[in-house]
This record gives sequence, structure tokens and C-alpha cells, in this order.
Amino acid sequence: MMQIDAATVTGLNDTEASELVNIPEGLRLHAEAAQAIQLMKDVAATQGVTINVASGFRSYAHQVRIWERKFHSEALADLAEAERIAAIMRWSAVPGTSRHHWGTDMDLYDGSQLERDALRLEPWEYAENGPCHTMTQWLMVHAETFGFYRPYDIDRGGVAPEPWHWSYVPVAKEYARAASVEQIARILTEHPFTGSQRVIAELDEYVARYVTNVAPYPDHL
Repeated sequence: MMQIDAATVTGLNDTEASELVNIPEGLRLHAEAAQAIQLMKDVAATQGVTINVASGFRSYAHQVRIWERKFHSEALADLAEAERIAAIMRWSAVPGTSRHHWGTDMDLYDGSQLERDALRLEPWEYAENGPCHTMTQWLMVHAETFGFYRPYDIDRGGVAPEPWHWSYVPVAKEYARAASVEQIARILTEHPFTGSQRVIAELDEYVARYVTNVAPYPDHL
């Protein structure tokens, strides 16, 4: 079993994280996940399917920037604090709880069909007739062969389904085991952001609904 400290699980271990490597898209992933996605991309290419990574590792600070932008957006301006938090968590994780902190999870798209700047990471892009549909169909058949699965495959009442989000199971499940509510609470207390006090007060509920409430890991991975 891997020894993973709290700073690494929560994305605070950023530039010095030796397990992170660069990938061609200018992003970083856990070394094992990077090797697996490159192999999957190469095999897919031989079958006429293009796979690109839109987002990989995110630091705690990066997740805070996403959180603050959404918390203070005009779209949520009329909502109370608790409602804003719930609205954000439907699509974006609380800093310190994102699977992207692990370098094992990534958002994928078909770069042969649209430029990265045009990608919106919206369900229609991955549905039938969408630019990423062919890639998605290929992944649904082959991704597990390379160790990947979709943690947000259906609506479980927490994070909305994300057809673009794929996780490298052999490493991700080790990070999931290493995470704890206690360490998340400590990190959020030491590194606060807007609304973090309310999140800490209801952290058990938030973690159960939005963090651990994912698809079961495939037994063979």
C-alpha cells in the first residue's frame, strides 16, 4: 500500500511532488497515470480515435481559484452561502477534496474535433452528435483495459455526471483510502477560502455526498 501524506492527498504538495510528471498537453499527472493514458492514446490512435487531456493535476491553490471565481460569480449572486456552496459542489470540488489533486484523474476530449479553447466540458459535447461522442464510445469499451473508469458515471445526488472525467484506478483508489475527513478539516482550517468555515462545519455530510459518493471501483483494477 502506498504511503501518501495529507499534503499530497489535498493538493498542497505541488511543485515538489515527485510523483508528478509532465505530459504533452503541458499538464501534469501522476507518473503511473501518465504512462497509462499515453498507452491508451497510442492504441486509440491506431483505431482512428483521438484522445487529448484537457485537465490533469490541480493544486490546492488552483482549486481555490476555481472556487472563488464561482462563489463570487453573478450567476450565484442571489443565493445564500449554503446554496452557493451546494451549487458549486455539483460541478466543482471543495479545495482539498478534488480527485484532480491526486494527478490520477483527468478530463478528456477529442482534439481532432475541437480546439481546447473551444471545449466547454458540457454533457452535449459527449452525447450523440457531439464532437467528443466517438471518443467517448471508444473509451466506454476500452478504457478499463488500461486501468481507467468514470467516477461520475451517473447522478448519485452529489456531483453531476461527467462523461469527460476519467480516473486511473490502480493509484486513485490508494489516494482515496489515504484521505480522511480529519485531515481535510485541518487543511481547510489552515488554508481558508470563502465559505470554508461552513464547509468545515458540515464536512461529514459534504464528504459523504460529494467526495466518496462515486462509482465503485472495478473489482479487477
